Amino acid sequence: MNKSLLFPLLAIGFFISSCSKQIYSHEQVMQSYHTKEDVVMQFGQPDEKMALNDTLQWLYNCDSSSNLVLTKTKVKIYGTYNSAAGFHSVSTNVNQFSPYKKYVKFTFSKEGNVLSWNSSGVNFAERKSKTLATVAIVVGSAIVVALVVGPLLLDDLFDDFQLAL
Repeated sequence: MNKSLLFPLLAIGFFISSCSKQIYSHEQVMQSYHTKEDVVMQFGQPDEKMALNDTLQWLYNCDSSSNLVLTKTKVKIYGTYNSAAGFHSVSTNVNQFSPYKKYVKFTFSKEGNVLSWNSSGVNFAERKSKTLATVAIVVGSAIVVALVVGPLLLDDLFDDFQLAL
């Protein structure tokens, strides 16, 4: 490949990959759940529950390896959650949570308010695609490639034509 093409192609790849905007970070999304009802509306019933002295903890298994087999939670990034998919299952009461690589855990007060949350291996950041920007970048990139590659191709074609004569 011609070295003069390397920069435009890398630039095009960079611009196309930046065609979405993060609206809310994972932390902002997780902090938006204030009560048990908020959590159930978004995630459905937990896979495991653990009662402590004055608190209750809920664990949602988000491991994709067991997502279809073992877990009742169908939490996926940009996917459908339990409540939206109509999953209504009974949670398991435990003395110690199972060790999952990907999980979401909420701690509630006796009144049902979220005291804290913890997660691992998941990212629930909300993104919004920028369709108009994507179209503009693709069209602009095509024009840049045509302007850069076109003269090079014409030059090579002209050289080949002269050699044929």
